[in-house]
Amino acid sequence: LVMWDNITRFAGDIFKGQSPDREQRAKKIESVMGVKPNLIDPEKEPNFVRPVAERIAPGWADANYANPLTNTIAMPGYKPGQKPYVEAHEAGHLSWEDAGPAKLLGVSGRAVSGISDQLGKPPLLEAISGGLMHFDAAEEDRAERLSAKYGPKVGGKPENAPTIDSKGRSEYGDSLRQDGNSQIVGSIHTVIKP
Repeated sequence: LVMWDNITRFAGDIFKGQSPDREQRAKKIESVMGVKPNLIDPEKEPNFVRPVAERIAPGWADANYANPLTNTIAMPGYKPGQKPYVEAHEAGHLSWEDAGPAKLLGVSGRAVSGISDQLGKPPLLEAISGGLMHFDAAEEDRAERLSAKYGPKVGGKPENAPTIDSKGRSEYGDSLRQDGNSQIVGSIHTVIKP
């Protein structure tokens, strides 16, 4: 991945160049979190993730995301340092700190759910996506923990940090767990009608 990151940065420098304010912001995030992100505005800069994401789940069109294959953090309307907790959250997805299997499956539930929606929500696919949402939740919890930990060091006000409970869970993760459970229960009710 380091080699791929170097290749994509080299290509970006040749064809587009990184603005000095983004490069400075990337260096700040790297010094704090140990990952050097390629910071982009997906509304203005070409990338291959957004068109694919929009086809899988139209709701993802305006979402922030991190692409670990290119070390890219994409935030619509991006302005360096404007949303330090979001930057830290997305950089958290690029980091291997406290990573487990969920890091590699962190959007699988939402991706399968988007495909299921397009196919008319077949019960088996709904149940699978609901189960996979628990991986999504675990990865979002990890990113939120890292955001809470590093957000103040990249310029965030402490009172704006995400809330993490005693189990290391976040509101975002809990929301995804709830969505996943609802999908599983819904798929069972579709198959076994009372």
